[in-house]
Amino acid sequence: MNPVRIILSLVPLVAYGLLSRFLVPGWAALICAVLALLVVLTDLRGGIKLVPLTGAVMLSGLAVIGFVVSPDAYPFLEAYAHGIAVLLVGLVILATASTAPFTAAYAKQSVPEQYWTSPTFLSTNRRISTAWGLAVTAIGVAHLIAGAITASGASLPIIEALLNWGVEIWVIIHAYIYTQRTAAAAGHDSSTATTA
Repeated sequence: MNPVRIILSLVPLVAYGLLSRFLVPGWAALICAVLALLVVLTDLRGGIKLVPLTGAVMLSGLAVIGFVVSPDAYPFLEAYAHGIAVLLVGLVILATASTAPFTAAYAKQSVPEQYWTSPTFLSTNRRISTAWGLAVTAIGVAHLIAGAITASGASLPIIEALLNWGVEIWVIIHAYIYTQRTAAAAGHDSSTATTA
């Protein structure tokens, strides 16, 4: 399994975090929803992927909200919408990790079909999906805390940068490493060869 593909599926949400600082909420979300849809359509091998699809749905919803609310609501959206979207994607990943781990669709791109129903393949993908779910949820919580600081009017740029970018980078690096190690460990199981 290539964790880079998982990270690429999160790019539209990261892009929304950047664009929402420069564009009105509706346009930032619409551009990123289109980007998420492009990610869905360009990565159909192994089936439709949960993360970019969920991201596309969340960002489309934010685009509609951004276009229909009054400009008075923009400060709230600018402070909290990104964190809410990321948090919801993380919770969807966690909710489906035990029954339909999203990483299985990525693993199927490099694992022979005969292993797709093996206990090792399923267990490995449950663990990896849970790790990514926790990672994305933690990023969402960090963004919400940073949004609360922004909304309060406090001037804490270093804390906000650490919450918005430091936590995100640290958590993604650790989820990437965990994915590599867990997939490699599953691949050493002699009964399943390269199961993840």
